[in-house]
Amino acid sequence: MKRIVVLTGLFMLIAVAISCNKEENAGKVSEPQEWPESRDSVSLNIKIAERSASKAMAVDDSRVEDINLYLFNAAGEVQCHKYVSGVREISGVKVCKGESCSIYLLANAGASIPLLKMADLLQLKLSAMDISQIISGNGAMIMTGSNGPVVPTEETTLEIELKKALAKIVVKSNMANLSEDVSIAIKRISLKQAPSTITPFAQSRAGSGEVMDGESVALQAELDALSGEGVKFYLWENMQGVVAPGATDNKSKESLMEHEKKSLSTYIEMVYDYISPLKRGEITYRFYLGKGFTDCNICRNTEYLCTVYFRGNGSADENSWSVDTSQLDDVPQGPAVPALQISDESLLEVVESTSQYVKVRSLANGSAVITATNGEATASCNIRVEEARIELPESITLYKQLPKVAEYNVLPASAKVLPLEILLSSAAVTGSLSESADPSSGLKSLTLQGNEVGDGGNLTIRFKDLPDISASAAITVKPTISMSKTSVDVIVNRGNEETVVPLEIETDPDYRHLLEISWIGSLGAPD
Repeated sequence: MKRIVVLTGLFMLIAVAISCNKEENAGKVSEPQEWPESRDSVSLNIKIAERSASKAMAVDDSRVEDINLYLFNAAGEVQCHKYVSGVREISGVKVCKGESCSIYLLANAGASIPLLKMADLLQLKLSAMDISQIISGNGAMIMTGSNGPVVPTEETTLEIELKKALAKIVVKSNMANLSEDVSIAIKRISLKQAPSTITPFAQSRAGSGEVMDGESVALQAELDALSGEGVKFYLWENMQGVVAPGATDNKSKESLMEHEKKSLSTYIEMVYDYISPLKRGEITYRFYLGKGFTDCNICRNTEYLCTVYFRGNGSADENSWSVDTSQLDDVPQGPAVPALQISDESLLEVVESTSQYVKVRSLANGSAVITATNGEATASCNIRVEEARIELPESITLYKQLPKVAEYNVLPASAKVLPLEILLSSAAVTGSLSESADPSSGLKSLTLQGNEVGDGGNLTIRFKDLPDISASAAITVKPTISMSKTSVDVIVNRGNEETVVPLEIETDPDYRHLLEISWIGSLGAPD
């Protein structure tokens, strides 16, 4: 059975028009009883009004797959029975002109059901072997409607409301008032003891042997609806009446009910995992459905909203049919958590404390003493707070296309484990983290490369979780190699005398040893 949504109070309108024009029946129709030719009659035409279906996945309260139509006279005798499938119109139903009659419609029964008397109709009982059978694969459900007694004339038009034989149960949960140290995770919710029979034209209640398991929801995606639109269940009417006079809650309701009513009334079962400092395990919560705590009436064509409110410790200290805590185990309790005292609370605050450790947060620079006391035993620890910082040169010079390692430092040593963010303001420079050439120095390294000559923007290094603490350096990108001398004059015919002319070559010092200087011409090679 698919999960769906149905709006309460929606019903189908069936237009019943009476005229003197006989039309051919549409669809498959059982043979009607013939009226005596000596009596005047009119032809009754039935048209199902068009309407939009509910926004649902499986339940379609506008769908009519078949109809059993019953026409009774004033004595409660069947004057005409017709079964129609796959159509939205029925015509040619002859009725005796001027005489009282009543019309009853049974939609989506799935078969022709001939009856002789009104009493047969009121005692008619339909059954299902499984909860999935109460809704067809196309979303159709048992619906009924009636109108009468009326005295039809040529101008008479009847409207018949088709009402659902189903009820809808919407279950929600609310954990707003659950204790902060208690965790509840619902893992299954089920409908129990749903009726397996329905009397379409009379108040219906399950009798002995006439209950079955309803739907069970365990997928987390569907259970998530408990905190939103709710988990929805569908079942036939089950009017068990007042079962617990004087009951004021679910626990007293169950305790006051007789055994027979307990076995025939419908209830919800919710299973959830429970965790608290004292208990953990599985709890099963159950509650009988009804209008209130005293009854177990589930009425057809009605929606019921049930909200389960979890408060305090989630009833972990109770054990009954309503709240079954037999699967809970005690949590072993360790040593007591010591009391803590800080000498200067402007410097430190306690974030978490257990019997094994204390987690503190620094607020300002300085030193403070934290003292733990457990009974007569005490222990102290001196804590020094230093401000985290990043050291980086004020400026960095790069040479185009030549990678350069830029070193920076994170202080104090305890801050080196904090994650960092590397920001480059210009696309002309790219960078990647690398290991320092000397890990023992505590310095960290960043490899930069300039791709365009000129202003390379800024390099900013900051703590990811403390973005206000950062360091920046201006970047300049120079040509890969440059010479200040664009021409050199050399005097010839001076024998073996050497002429020294500085070329003033500029490049990254780390790459100078890779330079190759070639001499073009026949004067010789440079030194």
